[in-house]
Amino acid sequence: MTEWFLAGHPILWSFVHVSLPNLFDQPAWAGFRRIFGDETALGRVMMILGILRTAGLIVNGARKDVTPVIRQVSAGVGCHIWVGISYGYASSNVMSTWLAIYPPRCS
Repeated sequence: MTEWFLAGHPILWSFVHVSLPNLFDQPAWAGFRRIFGDETALGRVMMILGILRTAGLIVNGARKDVTPVIRQVSAGVGCHIWVGISYGYASSNVMSTWLAIYPPRCS
């Protein structure tokens, strides 16, 4: 169940970034602005990664003869997502609740 949640989380992140203009104008998002430039770029990246991870879980669950490589690659991508989110917040130099919520979750 955790894998499904972590696959859907980037998709929800993408909706937030695409639907909220000027989100990166807030100080806590300064690190993300330096990396991605604007909210739409990050939204697109998160949407693609979330869809790919969800598709991998669907294929892995629907087929009997699938190796665990799909889930391993998916977990590796998920780990990179969380490390990237943590890095984006940490590089903003704004200390807030992200320290408790977004430390890298590699699963």
